[in-house]
This record gives sequence, structure tokens and C-alpha cells, in this order.
Amino acid sequence: MPVGWTLSPEERLERQKLKPPIYPSTNEFLELFCVLGVFFSLMALMPEFEGGRGGDWDQQESDHEDRA
Repeated sequence: MPVGWTLSPEERLERQKLKPPIYPSTNEFLELFCVLGVFFSLMALMPEFEGGRGGDWDQQESDHEDRA
């Protein structure tokens, strides 16, 4: 094929129709299910944290300067 040559749109469409669709394998579905399960398990194990109260936050260096 010469440099810069491309398929015509009709030929490209015809070739795409002939290709079977690619689906994930059973192992890939199982891996995805396990990864999502671990992710949501870790999310469930996280402590509750709202951050609305002043005591929810760690003290910073500047907190001691305000009181002096």
C-alpha cells in the first residue's frame, strides 16, 4: 500500500461489520467483582467523619498562637 493510503469509508464499515464484538472473559468479570468488593469493604471499614465540629480536626501549630 502506498504511504498515506487509507480505506474508503464503505470498506472500513464493511470490515467493522465482519469483526465479532469483543466481550470481557469470565476471569475479567471475576477480577472486577473482587476489586469492587475490596473497594467497598474498605469504604465500609472507614470511621465515620463529619468534620463539622472543631474537635473533629487535629490541632495545628496556628491553633496555639490564637490563644496566647
